[in-house]
Amino acid sequence: MEASTANLQAAKFAAVRVDRVDLRRAILDYADLTEAELT
Repeated sequence: MEASTANLQAAKFAAVRVDRVDLRRAILDYADLTEAELT
C-alpha cells in the first residue's frame, strides 16, 4: 500500500512537471494532428 501511494505521488508530480514544461508543445502538436486529420 505504501509503495502504491509513493508511486501515485510520483506520478502526480511528474504529470504536473510535464504539464508545466510541455503543455504548450502538447497543445500545438494536438492542433497539428487535428488539422492534418481535417485536411
